[in-house]
Amino acid sequence: MEPLVLIANAIIEYNEATLHAGDDGRRFNTKITNALNYLKRVVDYNPNCPADVWLGIGICYFKLNNYIKA
Repeated sequence: MEPLVLIANAIIEYNEATLHAGDDGRRFNTKITNALNYLKRVVDYNPNCPADVWLGIGICYFKLNNYIKA
């Protein structure tokens, strides 16, 4: 996939997670994990990607309560 498509998919997954934040914790974690995986694929494609991608990865880790990696 193209990096921009991956970023768009990550944004969609993150937004869907915030919509379902109060409903079910598993759904929230799954959506955030999906967003994180999309962003990691962008970094794999281009390690010199913009800092916004790295910030998004940190936010996903923070939302997953993984403060060390965040």
